Amino acid sequence: MSQAARYLSSILAVLIATLVRLWLDPLFGERSPYITYIIATIAMAWYAGPGPATTTMVLGFLSAFYFFASPRGSFQVSGADAQVATLWYVATGVLAITVTELTRSAERRANAVALQLQEKQALLEREVRERWEAQAECTSLLRRIVSIQEDERRRISRDLHDQCGQDLTAMRLELKLLTESLQAGGDVQGRLETLRRLIGQVMDEIHHLAVRLRPSVLDDLGLTTAVENYLGSWREMTGLPVDFECRGWDGRRVPEEIETALYRVLQEALTNVARHAATDAVNVLLTRDADHIDLIVEDRGRGFSAQAAPSVAPARLGLRGMKERMEAVGGRLEIESTEGQGTTVFARISLKV
Repeated sequence: MSQAARYLSSILAVLIATLVRLWLDPLFGERSPYITYIIATIAMAWYAGPGPATTTMVLGFLSAFYFFASPRGSFQVSGADAQVATLWYVATGVLAITVTELTRSAERRANAVALQLQEKQALLEREVRERWEAQAECTSLLRRIVSIQEDERRRISRDLHDQCGQDLTAMRLELKLLTESLQAGGDVQGRLETLRRLIGQVMDEIHHLAVRLRPSVLDDLGLTTAVENYLGSWREMTGLPVDFECRGWDGRRVPEEIETALYRVLQEALTNVARHAATDAVNVLLTRDADHIDLIVEDRGRGFSAQAAPSVAPARLGLRGMKERMEAVGGRLEIESTEGQGTTVFARISLKV
């Protein structure tokens, strides 16, 4: 209700109180001239506020004095009873207006406090929910880290068993045969040559294993040199040609975690190429500008269908681990593959914090 409407309602309340008092005049006469006006004042104090209620009280006072108090038709107060009634009316009206306004003010404060409590409760619930989500994410991440560690241990164990283990077994057999040859005076030179070759193979396998775990060149010379060295080793192991192009690198290093993430993504992508792509060539592009670093690994192999990717490819090709590595350093990874036409791995990391 607008301010003007509230004051108009106070005038209307005085008119109604006057009409009701006229209707009750045969019952009260000149006694209790303020009875209907005090009720109107209390009602206006509750519904319209202190200003309209005060207006009602003043207009009611004048109306009661003029129409119903003795002597009627004047504004003179005569007699102790009239004076007491006037004081009672004014005191009751002021008290009603004050109490009503205090009640309304307390109600407003209570509503404001309740609203603040609701907002704080909603904020607390949101914080609790975010904490639970963060805790669940941390738990999932820890499980993933443990799973990655176990996968890496299994891979190292398999590599040691399949590569170094077989060569060491052959070396032990050659040592036994060499001992027998020494005792029998047989061909020692041939046995020694075989041992030398086996030792060289074991050293190469241990070197390749160490490079896969953490290449020292990545720490010493940076990402581009480490990529070139790894591509050379991978080319020798697989026999596949690799076309490597590097753009925008001026010798400046990037943070270690970014270099490591891109290097691991390259390793995983090339491992997938060697195991699954059945391609005859691989293209690797490493670019850098002021804002981003991009790594693209492309093959022309068998590829896989987009429908199979959600259920088959992540578990088989390690795509989830590659994406998690990129997300951990604020990057993203996309895979484009068409069955029979090859696969492209696109990794991008922002250099802006």
